[in-house]
Amino acid sequence: MITHADALEQAALDTDIFSSRTSLGISQRVLQIAAEVFPDGMPDRQAPTIMNSDPPEHASKRTLVNRAFTPRAVQAYAPVIREIVSELLDEIAQRGKADIASEFSQHVSARVIAHLLGMSQDFPRQLADFIDARLALYNNTLDESAILRYAYLHKTYCDQLLAHIQTKLANPAKDLTSAFAAAYTERYGPCENLSAELFPIMISVVLGGQETTANLISNVIHQLASRPELGEMLDANPESIPLLVEESIRHRPPVLGTYRVATRETTIQGVTIPAGGRIKMAWSSGSRDSNRFPNPDEFHPNRPNGRSHLSFGSGIHFCVGAPLARLEAEIAVEQVLCRLPSLRLDPHGLIERTDNPLVWGLTRLEVIWETT
Repeated sequence: MITHADALEQAALDTDIFSSRTSLGISQRVLQIAAEVFPDGMPDRQAPTIMNSDPPEHASKRTLVNRAFTPRAVQAYAPVIREIVSELLDEIAQRGKADIASEFSQHVSARVIAHLLGMSQDFPRQLADFIDARLALYNNTLDESAILRYAYLHKTYCDQLLAHIQTKLANPAKDLTSAFAAAYTERYGPCENLSAELFPIMISVVLGGQETTANLISNVIHQLASRPELGEMLDANPESIPLLVEESIRHRPPVLGTYRVATRETTIQGVTIPAGGRIKMAWSSGSRDSNRFPNPDEFHPNRPNGRSHLSFGSGIHFCVGAPLARLEAEIAVEQVLCRLPSLRLDPHGLIERTDNPLVWGLTRLEVIWETT
C-alpha cells in the first residue's frame, strides 16, 4: 500500500512500472463463481476501460471523453443540474426530514449522468442498484449465492447499457453517447463493432459519474448537518461553497483507493514490491498526509491548499469527471442550504456507511430541518 502523497504522485506518473492494466480488484474466487453468469468473462473486463488501461491505449480512450468534461464544457451542464436538484428538493422540502443519501444524493448523480448520456427516464431509478451490484463484486467475503445475485444484476445492467449504445448509434442525438460515437469515428474512421468499442468507455463514465458523485454529495451534506455553524458561515459567504466542497473531498474522499500491478520488482516507501505484486494506491491517506496538510484529520472549510488533495487520483488516471462532480456538489450544497433551513442530523435517525473497501460513502443519512 502506498500512503504518502509524494510517493503516490510518483507511482501514478510511472505507468511503466505501476500498471493499471490488470489492477481491478475482483478476486479469482468471485470471478470463478460469476463465470456461471458470464461464461466469457464480465464484459467490462474483456476490454480495457479508461480506469484499467495503460499508455498508449489509455490516451486513445480518454481523448474521446476529455472534451465533454473540461471545466468550460461542464459549466454548460449547470442549468440541467440545477433543475434536477430543485425537482428532487421539491419532493422532500415540506416533510422536514429525509434520508438524504437515498432520497437525494443518489438521485442527483444518477439523473445527471443519465440525462447527459441521453438515457431513458427509467434508467436513473435502476442505476444505483446496478452500480451497487458491480461494486459488491469487489467483496471477496460474499457467499456464493450473493455473488451470483449481484452478477445477474450486473449482467442486466451491462445488457441495458449495450442496448442504449446501439440505440444511439442508430438514432444519434445531442447527448454524450452520440458525441463519444462521433468522436471515435472522427478519430479512427468507421468501425464494424462500434458499440463494443464504446462500451468500456461508457461503463467508466457511468461508474464514475454515479457512485462517487453520490458519495461526495452525501459526505459534504453530512458535514453540514453535523456542524450547523458551517451552514451559517456559507449563508453569510456563499462564495466559500467551493472551498468547503473541496475540503470535504479531501477529508472524506468518495474513493479510498485504487490498485496497480508492478510490472517488475521495484522499491517505494522503503518497501520492495515483487514483479506482479498488487499495490493499493491509498489516495485517502495521501489526502491526509501531514507533510502536505497541517492537522490533516481536522475539517477546515477554508483550508488554503485543500485543492491539492489526491482524492481524485493523480497522473494520467486523474478523475476525468472531477469538474462535473465538483459542480454537482456545489449546486447541491447551494440549494440544500436555501431549501432545507436549519439542517441537522436527526437525533433519532440512522447513519449507515457503504460496505465497500474502495469507497467512502453513506447508504443512509437521516436529517431534519425547519419547515414553513
